[in-house]
Amino acid sequence: MGARAVRRAGAWHSCAILGCLAGIAAFAGTTAVAAADPTAAAGTSAAPQAASAAISAPAPDGLLLTSVNGSVVSLRAGQRTVLQAGALLHPGDDLVVGERGQATAGIAGRGELAAGSGARFAVEALPAPAKPHEPTVLTLLGGGVHIVWRGTVNPTSGIPRSLYVYAGGERLALQPGEYFLRHAAGTSVVDLCVAAGGVTWQAI
Repeated sequence: MGARAVRRAGAWHSCAILGCLAGIAAFAGTTAVAAADPTAAAGTSAAPQAASAAISAPAPDGLLLTSVNGSVVSLRAGQRTVLQAGALLHPGDDLVVGERGQATAGIAGRGELAAGSGARFAVEALPAPAKPHEPTVLTLLGGGVHIVWRGTVNPTSGIPRSLYVYAGGERLALQPGEYFLRHAAGTSVVDLCVAAGGVTWQAI
């Protein structure tokens, strides 16, 4: 079985399997990204293959919105833009999901993300075509997201690269797998449910 735990306000708590698989409702408010197979081996997930099949040629140099329901906007340099499926987000963009809204996105061809009602995150860094091995970095500013991460393999070490997520004063390094994250905006409270994969964290 995959590792399952919840980190909340600086402490780990056990997370029951049903709680993790039902975390779509509690953490992200959407079932758009396929859930992991509860019988999968640790550190693996059926979700990357299932979810990637739903993503049609994600752009290699941006975060591509693959579905939008309700109010979903981007904020950049004080400018507010209403988003539709097919829009690309780049470093410097914030995505804001309104009440009862949902959005799913391909993460530069390396994974998928579903953001639920009230979620907001900032795109900090994404690989560019000329620099495909640059890190992928997001900041979760509030609300819940469901992430399936595949990453790419470091050609020197042979180790898959992590997805870096900043939230609540910590930096989370997510290994390939499936995760539910929820952050209470303006606080240090971060809930993390690991359905498959592994994570390391560092206070910042």
